[in-house]
Amino acid sequence: MPISAAQAALLTTDRWSWLTTVLDRWYAAPLEAEHGATDAELEALAERLGTQLPAEVREWFALVAHRLEEVQDLPASLATIDGDSEGVSVWVENQAGWSLVAGFDGRTEVDDADLDLTPSPTAETLHGMTLSDTLVGAWSGQGRGPLGELAPGVRAGVVEDDAPAALHDAYAPLGLPGPPWADPVHGDAGTVLRGGQENDQIEWMTACPEDHDRLAGAFPAIAEDES
Repeated sequence: MPISAAQAALLTTDRWSWLTTVLDRWYAAPLEAEHGATDAELEALAERLGTQLPAEVREWFALVAHRLEEVQDLPASLATIDGDSEGVSVWVENQAGWSLVAGFDGRTEVDDADLDLTPSPTAETLHGMTLSDTLVGAWSGQGRGPLGELAPGVRAGVVEDDAPAALHDAYAPLGLPGPPWADPVHGDAGTVLRGGQENDQIEWMTACPEDHDRLAGAFPAIAEDES
């Protein structure tokens, strides 16, 4: 089923254009109209919460509410989202150690006094968490990310080593917020990398053979680990 007119309009905005890219590059199936929440579902959710959703969260659910899956940390669903007039929790750590709360000012912050996370635009936070859990779903062998089945060309793994400076020189930071204690995500159009600063392993995924060959050339330990 094609996407709805409302979904199509959202995907043309600066806020959500990344979603088309992520789906095209990393996922097997395109977005469909049935993946989004209906207006009636969103109004029923607002009635349950006793408040309307922040605009960005309402748009996110209108795009992908029925497509979201738990892979590593937990994206909020229509059934599980919780909040009040101050904000709603959009992603929760898998052991409930922290949650990311989207406010009505368009920004998301971490709900844990022991963690230091600069409030970030909600759509950027959702982008970062989507890539983070896609990365884990890829290297863990699940073959699925928070938006469903991964594309057949995706390859991924974990190398137990710290990253040489050359690796981070070859792949720039993507500049996306992610899990509060995670290393910054690096990469390019078809490669995502994380690690080498706060831990001694590198998580990686590539979208196609050409991307994989470039990564293995910059970081031979990846090719050695797969042999």
